[in-house]
Amino acid sequence: MPDKCLTVRVPLTLLLVGTVALAACVPGPRLVTPTATDIAAGAIAVASPTAAPPTAVKGTPVVPVPTVPATPVPPPATAPPATVPAIITPVEDLGILAAPPTRVSTATPVIVPTRVPPTAIPPVIQTFATDARRVDALELSQRAETVVLRWDVANRPAGSNLVFEQVFVGGAVRNVELPRYFTEVPSTGQGPVAPFLPTGDTTEITLQVRVVNTASGATLASARLNLPVANRPTGDAFVVYEAAQCYTDPFTASNGLAVGARGIVSQNVLAGLPVTAGSGIGGLNVGSLARGETVVVLEGPFCFQATAPPGTTYRQWRVRSELSGVEGWVTEVQGDRRHAEGYLWPFRGYVVYDAADCYSAPFLPDRGIRVGRGVRLVDDEYGITVYDDVETADGEMPVPGDMPPGEIFTVIDGPHCYRYEPAPAGYLLGRRQWQIRSEVSGVQGWAWEYSSEQYLILEAAVPDGGDDGGEPVEVEVVTFSAEPSTVAAGQPITITWEVRGVFGVSIFMRHRALERDSVPLNTGGELLAAAGTLTVSAPADVTSVDFSLFDPYNYDHVRTVTVACAHAWFAAGGPAEFCPSGPARTVQAAFQPFEHGWMIWHEGQIWTDGRYGDGIYPDTWSGGEVTYPEAPPEGLLLPARGFGTLWVNDGQVQESLGWATAPEQGYQLQIQQTAIIHRPGVRGGYDASDVLITLPDGGVRHAEVGGNGAWLSWRE
Repeated sequence: MPDKCLTVRVPLTLLLVGTVALAACVPGPRLVTPTATDIAAGAIAVASPTAAPPTAVKGTPVVPVPTVPATPVPPPATAPPATVPAIITPVEDLGILAAPPTRVSTATPVIVPTRVPPTAIPPVIQTFATDARRVDALELSQRAETVVLRWDVANRPAGSNLVFEQVFVGGAVRNVELPRYFTEVPSTGQGPVAPFLPTGDTTEITLQVRVVNTASGATLASARLNLPVANRPTGDAFVVYEAAQCYTDPFTASNGLAVGARGIVSQNVLAGLPVTAGSGIGGLNVGSLARGETVVVLEGPFCFQATAPPGTTYRQWRVRSELSGVEGWVTEVQGDRRHAEGYLWPFRGYVVYDAADCYSAPFLPDRGIRVGRGVRLVDDEYGITVYDDVETADGEMPVPGDMPPGEIFTVIDGPHCYRYEPAPAGYLLGRRQWQIRSEVSGVQGWAWEYSSEQYLILEAAVPDGGDDGGEPVEVEVVTFSAEPSTVAAGQPITITWEVRGVFGVSIFMRHRALERDSVPLNTGGELLAAAGTLTVSAPADVTSVDFSLFDPYNYDHVRTVTVACAHAWFAAGGPAEFCPSGPARTVQAAFQPFEHGWMIWHEGQIWTDGRYGDGIYPDTWSGGEVTYPEAPPEGLLLPARGFGTLWVNDGQVQESLGWATAPEQGYQLQIQQTAIIHRPGVRGGYDASDVLITLPDGGVRHAEVGGNGAWLSWRE
């Protein structure tokens, strides 16, 4: 059973702050560090029953580690804790195809690594270890698994840094770091990394730390550790589809990307879009693309689907960056039609409109701002920054000096009107800009009249000369309703609205089972008409759904519809916000109490509740005798059969539960659960099912089961 940790799961770069792990963990049982061994390394192509698999990418040649004759510095007096031994396997430099992209620091480093002059003795990796006992294949396939590493490097020279990587069979190496706020990694610390799922029949992953010379890229020291992969799917891990099938179910519809077209990295990419030498999963990383970076599409699409639940789909293209020239395969979209994350869009740039078109859709109506008249800030608490040119491209420079609040400015030029293409969420309206001047300070520059559907910046005002300057258009929400107010799951909900003073609105649906916080009901990425009606089906997995009207001025029009579940929970204790997927079932079960908790067997699984945490395990007892290491103390018992096999083979379970206090007993267990529900939260939340079961004494317990049965957490 894994420790219960809340970790921030963001792809690509390592989040490390000194000796403090950036993960909030509930204390769990003592875990044993896996044995580290050298294994071959490399990338494996995606398996395909319908098309030839992509060519495997070869690793770069091995570069010997330079030797520096010197006397080693003895290790510090304080050794790693005996309960978690440090496992170190020095290796030679594996090399990488290209240097990792430079990450710009966005905050002052919290800890400055202790370094020694480059002429000192070679660095020594004294500790490279983890408390994790295994990784889950299904979580790895979604890049949702994190492993918290600990390290300690002595004699680290100036001009060096630490790099954390995963080594594949065949020689390929991929960076597994998560985002961090500073460039240099401390010499001693701990933090999470996000490994990849190795394809083929590989049953373990290899993680590596290297001390590298930042100028030359040479490896000064390195160490590895291995972790077994649990829940490995049998057969091919992925099914490859023909290109003609890349836009049919289960894949998302085309967004217009095609060979020969230009693409742009979407705003969903926060830490860089990986570029790999080959298509598929586990390829050698050759660089990354920043959000907003443009590319030329050279080849594709290549699409495939994971065979193991939840069956994530991928559509990939070979591209060349117009900024850096890096060339390789990137993922356009990942996920099925319900849970799709888009990373690459067709690029159409900025569409600039004539001044005569600045007051019709997709822009706000005329709000009375004119050249020669006065304007003031809508939000009078803070000033605004103005720019030296209109925003027709990124990179415009702010003018020295700000426009302070409480002042009336003179409009000296405009309007300038444009819209992003494709229009990202929250920017469906076109933007309108004016050049304004402060008569007090003389500062002048370009400012937005509004920046999105939510934020108004400038409004017409009465200038010193007495001209009325025009009045802003008044916005009025005449009607907004979602009916009926109570509805059965799957039944229609009719949404009706009318908003005066705007060309269009956005309406969002929100409920707890969505992967994202909300889903826009807008069609084709454009604004809905200012008045209209549409119908949606009530979700089946939740007890309420919200609809929010997003007009260009406010975002506080919310209508809530209560959803009646198709099935009721059989007892109190079920989650009030979620519906069970069916009626309660009665199954044969077994129960045994222990000193610090209990075990329950049902349907081939063993669930535990112990002093160090909760667990869910497969029943591996094959019918033979169980061999015990020692006899129990007087008055206590040894568990038998499946309970005994788990108790003997898993020291974590044994320590968490203690000895059995009564014999195993059979009983009829009632069980009821939800479908897999998505819980929005950090980086999109997580998928889990809520389960209600009964105990032999009639008590009812509520559990949350996630990771497709990989972990369990009891709820009070």
